[in-house]
Amino acid sequence: MTPDAGASLNGVLAPVAASELPELDRRESGYQRVPVDPGAIEVLGGADAGGAVDAAVVYATTSPIEPTSDLPILQSYLDICLEGCFEVEAMLGPGSNFAQDFLATTHGWSRHWVNDRLFPRAPFRYVPQAGRIDRLLRDRCPAEFDAIRIE
Repeated sequence: MTPDAGASLNGVLAPVAASELPELDRRESGYQRVPVDPGAIEVLGGADAGGAVDAAVVYATTSPIEPTSDLPILQSYLDICLEGCFEVEAMLGPGSNFAQDFLATTHGWSRHWVNDRLFPRAPFRYVPQAGRIDRLLRDRCPAEFDAIRIE
């Protein structure tokens, strides 16, 4: 995470009881829990979105690293993230650009990118939205997308 007072990001608020935080901290052990000013949160989705936010945190890396051939960007991970973004878009309704906003606020795209999908040449078998995901990624970072290697 690179602190930037003028920046924004999109995310999903998930309620977590204080008693569950130690387990969440263990699961997110590669990240640091960082408090978020509740006043800086814009809840999307209208009045039914859950109301005011009392407290929030984000788990962020304190030491970002650039992708390498040994630690590349994994297509399977991007698929999971973008499928989640599509679910949020469906909840928010027409006009939501949640997935595009996610990609616009993600930095560090690299040619060190591996298509590790189960069937990379027929991804729709296990990733039904693969075509939509690939179009978004190709639009966002065409040179890097074209350099993806299949493993």
